[in-house]
Amino acid sequence: MLATNLILGLFALYGVWHGISRRWGVRTIAPTEWALINHRNYTVIDLRSTEAFETAHLDTAINVPEPTLFERLADIPRDRPILLVDYAGRQSRRVFHQLGRNGFDNHRVLTGGLLKWYRFRRLESRRSYRR
Repeated sequence: MLATNLILGLFALYGVWHGISRRWGVRTIAPTEWALINHRNYTVIDLRSTEAFETAHLDTAINVPEPTLFERLADIPRDRPILLVDYAGRQSRRVFHQLGRNGFDNHRVLTGGLLKWYRFRRLESRRSYRR
């Protein structure tokens, strides 16, 4: 019984550690924060495909699909903060670490990606409509 509890406890501890360690070091901006700050100061990079970008994107975003990003690193300004955007935020988290290894230090990820952003915007428009 004690051995079983110990093993289950170790699995639980590993699950918590693994979940936390995957998120360490990624600086994020929540959709609520993004709505409040000055977007013009940021370079917004949309990592999705060109087709997905043409369907919908943030107003100031430029489309740099992930497979071509590292060919275009010289085109990305280093004097402004960068916001990485994709559909759900997973791709941006992966690219976040790769940019850090390439000398970028002022970049962030939109939490939850465009999926969460559009949900937030829809919620905000409902609130303003009710007023």
